Amino acid sequence: MSCPSVEELAALYDGLLPANRARPLRRHLGACPRCSQDFKNIDTLLALKSTPPPVALRRRVMQSGSTSRGRRLSVKPRRRERGTTRQPM
Repeated sequence: MSCPSVEELAALYDGLLPANRARPLRRHLGACPRCSQDFKNIDTLLALKSTPPPVALRRRVMQSGSTSRGRRLSVKPRRRERGTTRQPM
């Protein structure tokens, strides 16, 4: 079996795959460290998504939004030092 797509892994995680597709995929996860890690990453990301931000952070964000309402924020580009090149991301 070839490695599944992230969409297939997410469908397995959500329990949306039919049994005839889920069984071989689960066997593959047991044998493929990369796919097994991808599957664990889905769980980690979803756990982070469902964790609410700290109360103090929410309060600061809400307060900053109420004080900057109606003002335009400008962002000035940072100047690069001489001799440096832009690094690709």
